[in-house]
Amino acid sequence: MKFPVLKIGLLSLLVGLGPVMAAQGGNDTFGYMWTTSSVSPKTDFNWVDIKDGNALFFGAINDQVSTAIALPFTFNFYGKPKTQIYVSANGWVSFQNPGTTSDPQPDNLTLPNALAQDSMMAVYWDDLSGTSSELANVYVKTLGTAPFRRFVVQWDLPDITNFIEFQVILYETTNLFKFQYGKIDLATDPGASATIGLQATSTEALQYAANTAFSVDSYFAILWSGKRVNGTDASISPTSGDVNTTVKFTYTFNNINPLGTDLMGKLDRFSIATPFVADPVVSSIKINSGVAAIQNSTAAPTDRGYATWSMVADSLVIQTAAMETIDSLVVTFYQDLPSSVSTGNAYVSSVDAVLDSSSIQLANDAGWSVNVTGATEPVDYYEFSPSTDQTITAGGSVSYTVTARDRFGNAVANTDSIIFSASGSSSATFSPSARLAFANSSTVSVSVSDTVTGSFTVKAVKKTDSSVSGTSGLVTVNPGNVSSISILSSTSSITAGTTRLLQAALLDVYGNRVGADSSVTFTRTVGTGVFSNSLSSISDLTNVNGEAEASYTASQTAGGSDSIRVSYGTVTTTLGMAVVADNVSYYAFSPSTDQTITAGGSVSYTVTAYDQYDNTVA
Repeated sequence: MKFPVLKIGLLSLLVGLGPVMAAQGGNDTFGYMWTTSSVSPKTDFNWVDIKDGNALFFGAINDQVSTAIALPFTFNFYGKPKTQIYVSANGWVSFQNPGTTSDPQPDNLTLPNALAQDSMMAVYWDDLSGTSSELANVYVKTLGTAPFRRFVVQWDLPDITNFIEFQVILYETTNLFKFQYGKIDLATDPGASATIGLQATSTEALQYAANTAFSVDSYFAILWSGKRVNGTDASISPTSGDVNTTVKFTYTFNNINPLGTDLMGKLDRFSIATPFVADPVVSSIKINSGVAAIQNSTAAPTDRGYATWSMVADSLVIQTAAMETIDSLVVTFYQDLPSSVSTGNAYVSSVDAVLDSSSIQLANDAGWSVNVTGATEPVDYYEFSPSTDQTITAGGSVSYTVTARDRFGNAVANTDSIIFSASGSSSATFSPSARLAFANSSTVSVSVSDTVTGSFTVKAVKKTDSSVSGTSGLVTVNPGNVSSISILSSTSSITAGTTRLLQAALLDVYGNRVGADSSVTFTRTVGTGVFSNSLSSISDLTNVNGEAEASYTASQTAGGSDSIRVSYGTVTTTLGMAVVADNVSYYAFSPSTDQTITAGGSVSYTVTAYDQYDNTVA
């Protein structure tokens, strides 16, 4: 085995550091890329020891090339089907006959190169050697069952001082392949004199490393795959289902359009956003038309032919082994549909290849929406819209749309008639009528108005079945603007100098009292009376009953009238009260002067009754 001598100082620096290459790279003109098992994103290392397989060479390992080995399945390399393979003792395989059983180019070269084999995988191309006493050999073996078989080529070169073992695994169906490196003696400076990569022709190749120390390490893997897709269609079937039913849906991802590797696996993670509350339950998954073994799990499977499904937030996530999906993935699941009719419920989806460097892609809508249709159900109740409480001004109206619904809340077209009434009001009126017909529609429109303040609700009842009904929110009728003032207190005559509580109410055009905190002004315009503030004018705020009041003391002179103007802004009215004398307070004689008469003579007096304000009292 030919390896350069590694200086002890450099060895002490590199031991345990792992491969010096990037974890991911490539993307040649065909579309291949590589992913290692070193750091994320990474492939898995899963050594498959096949020393119990068929040994290709006998005696010392020294530049041999095998004769054609029939592959157990057709394998596509650079987009072309291959049915046989040739194996070199120097760490490479080719799908093209080299025309010799002795390696014509034992020393490695950089790729691409006209002297290198075409249609070649350089797993660890170096001038390798091993003796029969060391049990050195190259083995081949087929593992698994169709359509997920693996064809493995393993180089086992257990030199006493320079041990190295490595293998290539070809995967049936997906056409992926993996280089794996088992136990390697670090003293060999792995990779320092080797080439690792692919070559289709002398002008098309993808090189992972050439003559690069520590480009590989013990227990290390390189997965070769296609890179990126630029379009995936997604569709669902059926596209409708009845309310409150469980529907079996089939969701298909197909027309997966790659940049070049159309025969290789490309995708391994599929996310389907579910538009409904209930979570779907997966019953089957097909990968590339083959039925997969499935499990409800958040972990991605590592074995081919397996798939997992799980709910992540509101999305159904399907995972396969790395880049296993080539051209299609079909998911069958059961979904409970809601109780409401709806349209355009989109199962939006995205696809991804977790290992490649491309971003998650939104799939193309090839028909991914579902309509929820209504089963035939009788009308169960009526729904008012708006459904909230409403407030109007006296004389105003509220317009309602009343919808007939079944027990699941779906609108139902019908020919029934309904009757409207107002609970809490005897004066509410309906337009166009208190009795309406649906006339093969699921809705009717009605307006209700009232001129009297207060609150009421509107009730709709099916004409032929009072158990089918609906009730609106509370309708509150508030008074309108002040239109007039009503005098509540007495307008009868008032005794001079006495006090009377004057009361007035503000009314809207319908006679409803306007509410509290409106300022009303009382002004004496005729007479000499005063209010409680000893002035001729006073203001008061209306109370909760819409009333304002003022204490008024009448003029002291009887025989006339006191006139009071009551006003609110520009709205006024006048209160007139005749002033009458008070009770008799004293009598006055006339003449009031002293008189002298002759005995037997007389004096004539006129005696007048007066109140306390000197008003004559009849």
